[in-house]
Amino acid sequence: MKSLVLAILYNKKKWSLADDLWAQGVHLDENYEKHIEESGKVLDRFLSKLFPGVRDYHERQEAFVLEHGYVDNAVGQRRRLPLPPEPQRSDKMAYKIYMRFKAHVINQAINYPIQSLASYVTGSALIDLEAAFLRQFKMSYLEFQQRIMAKKWPKMPLILLEVHDDLVLDIPKGMDRKTKEVTNDIMCSVPSLRKLLPAFDTPLNIDTIMGATWGLKS
Repeated sequence: MKSLVLAILYNKKKWSLADDLWAQGVHLDENYEKHIEESGKVLDRFLSKLFPGVRDYHERQEAFVLEHGYVDNAVGQRRRLPLPPEPQRSDKMAYKIYMRFKAHVINQAINYPIQSLASYVTGSALIDLEAAFLRQFKMSYLEFQQRIMAKKWPKMPLILLEVHDDLVLDIPKGMDRKTKEVTNDIMCSVPSLRKLLPAFDTPLNIDTIMGATWGLKS
């Protein structure tokens, strides 16, 4: 279901959607040609009846990038996506390459504002969470970095790495409850992002898993 919804949101067409579903063992019909037709029907129901705003967004982004050659994200960063002049249809190879590149440009115009904002959410969580831990343990950023470089690990939660939209922490024993509270508060509020982008008022929720090792529930 997740791959189906993401495929539709990011402008997959029925042929590509059908290929993805088939490869994952989801056969809407035993006959592959009918499977493609059924995939198209699913796509149409999703965009026309369930979430028509998604199709409207797709169409707005396509029209804008084809006219202007760029798109902006929520914080004003610009992605330039110029198209070369359209070749004559009589030059079949050049025209085929052009149409493939045009489809890529349109998909990037649709994806970029969404994906870049998602990266800002995680990036803000990284910055804000580290700052919250430093405040909690009364440590300056300079002292923290000096201790890290000297391998004199401070006894406090440490952010180890980012995995897509997840943060992995190393938590000293006895600090799990407080760390979970701080992490939930910061990752749901992302104050740096909301200060940068006051119009971003979308509620955020997170799940936390704690264990003796990464991903192993205790």
